[in-house]
Amino acid sequence: MNQNDRNPMPRLDRLTLVIAGLWFLAFAAFAARPSALTQLFSMVLTLGLLALGFLSLALILTRWRQERWRCIVPVGVCALVVVLAPMVHGLIRQFTFQRALPQYQAIIRQMESGEIPVTAELRRIPQTAGTGAYAVLAQRTNEVLRVEFLTGGGFPVKHFGYLYSSSGTIEKGSPMDSRWPERREVRPSWFQISD
Repeated sequence: MNQNDRNPMPRLDRLTLVIAGLWFLAFAAFAARPSALTQLFSMVLTLGLLALGFLSLALILTRWRQERWRCIVPVGVCALVVVLAPMVHGLIRQFTFQRALPQYQAIIRQMESGEIPVTAELRRIPQTAGTGAYAVLAQRTNEVLRVEFLTGGGFPVKHFGYLYSSSGTIEKGSPMDSRWPERREVRPSWFQISD
């Protein structure tokens, strides 16, 4: 039996693996429901992940002779979670949008039918409970309906969500253009937005 098989994993390695796992979970939680709290938790864990990752990397030189490939595990796990996190973030955002889309579309239909009145001034719509959005704002100008579903926030004063535009575009120079500098179309007439 190899001596490495009998030695338990060093405490530093276990701590590194725990922090990497927690960081990944916090990152996924922020993707699912952006908030200042999950963002703060992710930031604190990022510092821990970086510190422990670099420390584990530096210790490879001193531990290689005794542990061989086993000493690379903590650094490898840190690298793996950092590489996988953006992919998982995108998948989670896509999943949460697809899950909420039927509720969003029901609100849009009510606005288009006049059941929920919409004015030319952007205003908060109170009849939108159960959509998963903490706020829904709408306006109709020049026969174009625009509806914002705000689903999360962050620090400093960030907002995240989705914008529906019946025209399928966000016109240059429009209030929506300046309100949402970061946006991408996720399907026709729907944009993922943040400021």
